[in-house]
Amino acid sequence: MFCYVWSRSTWVWAESSNPAWWFLWYARGARKANGDRIYGAGFADTQIEIEAIKAYEIDAKLDPGLESTLALATFIGEYGEAVENKLEEKSKEAIELLEQARADYGNSADISYRLGNKYFQLGQATGNQDLLKTALQQFETALQLDAAHIKAMNNAAHTELSLSLYEADDEVATRQLTAIATKLEKLLQLDPTHGHGWYNLGLLHLELAKRNGGIDTQELLDKGIVELVKADALNPGLSNFDLARAYALTGSKGEMLGWLNKWLASARRNWES
Repeated sequence: MFCYVWSRSTWVWAESSNPAWWFLWYARGARKANGDRIYGAGFADTQIEIEAIKAYEIDAKLDPGLESTLALATFIGEYGEAVENKLEEKSKEAIELLEQARADYGNSADISYRLGNKYFQLGQATGNQDLLKTALQQFETALQLDAAHIKAMNNAAHTELSLSLYEADDEVATRQLTAIATKLEKLLQLDPTHGHGWYNLGLLHLELAKRNGGIDTQELLDKGIVELVKADALNPGLSNFDLARAYALTGSKGEMLGWLNKWLASARRNWES
């Protein structure tokens, strides 16, 4: 990948596989003439620890080992997300790097977790259920290697939730969702401050409310709203759109509009930042 690299005296545009320069490329990003962000974080150089990145570049050259490979895979994946029409290509590149890391250094919970993320990203982008199932297998492998890997627990549950949306039979989907809920409740017992865990549990109860044939619908919607509000308190902005959707399902127009306006305001700030 081409990006700006430090030549020890000046910045030059050159091809590099060093994750330090990839990170800097992503952190700086690019903007249009009117200030709208095109890709990346869009930080000014004054907001970036450039000297620390230069030091990291030297470390990565001296020790091009597992950590550098994992960092590079992460940056490739973020590049795919940031640049239009690159997600599928870069997700595959990141997967190849991670698979090679596993072959070179042996498996670990971290490698399997990262592979799960990339397969999920690719599956969601392409609508490929088989890739989502592969992602779930990777998360489950991570949990076999580290049963307390909270992020793998959450992402496994989120992947199962995503797969359940493809199930046409409401009774089958309800059984699946009930089993996933048990896993998320266990996660939240281990870490009650895990915002994404509360978020997934809230989404799950909204889906159950739609699938259960009218039984306890209001109770399930109320549960989902409580959980999404907790998620929003822990990760501000995470649940805005889904809370608007939840209140729309309950018929609470005022609450729905309030959360929808929050979501629109947040989206507008992101577009303008």
